[in-house]
Amino acid sequence: MKIEPSGIVSPDLKPQLQWLWHSGERRGFLTGDDRKAFFLPQEAIETGFVLAHAHDAVSRASCNLPVPAGDFTELQTCGWRGFRFLGHGDDDFEKAADMPGDLLRTLVFGPDYGLYLAHPASGLIVALQSGLMQLVTRMPDGFEVVDEVRTRRRAALTFCAHPSETLLVYGDNYGSFHAHHFSENGFGSARKIASRDNKAGAVEFIDPQTLLLGGTGYLAAFAYRESRFQLMHELSMPVRDFTWNQPSNRLFVNQGLHGIAVLDYTSNGFSQCACLKPPYPVNQIAVSKCGNWIAASSQSAASVSIFRMPEVA
Repeated sequence: MKIEPSGIVSPDLKPQLQWLWHSGERRGFLTGDDRKAFFLPQEAIETGFVLAHAHDAVSRASCNLPVPAGDFTELQTCGWRGFRFLGHGDDDFEKAADMPGDLLRTLVFGPDYGLYLAHPASGLIVALQSGLMQLVTRMPDGFEVVDEVRTRRRAALTFCAHPSETLLVYGDNYGSFHAHHFSENGFGSARKIASRDNKAGAVEFIDPQTLLLGGTGYLAAFAYRESRFQLMHELSMPVRDFTWNQPSNRLFVNQGLHGIAVLDYTSNGFSQCACLKPPYPVNQIAVSKCGNWIAASSQSAASVSIFRMPEVA
């Protein structure tokens, strides 16, 4: 099933710094750069408008999206690859005037800015860069690095956290994926999960027992039991990034030049149910909580296309 966009807009933004995500509270998509943000209603994208924000909202690189406080709070609640962003609602954040990181560029380019991220299940805080992971503890006047460990092989391109265990997984630019347990005292040893021929694109636990990973030319599902990973299913396909949608049990795969593949995933493996075709190579995608609305930005211009999926029966 091929689905064409229901609307396309080109807001006045810098394409190289454009970010994109879905707001369930607003029932639409937010997109912006380092200067301003637009709200795009999912059912009437052409009626989008610029969002007002406090001028001090972008004064910290660690909290630098030009959006109202309520929208940032929603982004925190939604989480990111199993982590939660720290923000103005956190007492620790208010104490640490010099907290490092760059939220905007983390969303656009990936985790290479040392942004402090909370692991919701444990409350522990980590800082991630392509070549370094740090464990951070709370202090009366801010934060202090407790332990740090270098990532294995080359530059890590994508990270995720387990939803209940203190476990990080990352994939690098050589296609290797490793796992690290951690505790309040530091990081454990790295364990290799898989090695593929091309660079990593995305990795995520879709539930406590299932890890999905993908990259240039591959998409795979691993079972996770008793600290062991076992390959269950694999496809040959381009994966720039992906978004798992739990309510619809579907995986939305950003394939760059090839558009967006929509896959069902069950214990029997992957099966493609739809293909979304924006009129340009895809940079980022965002998916509504219900899984019925998808937005895609362009790699070369500040354009956003919106698609509507048929509802899952």
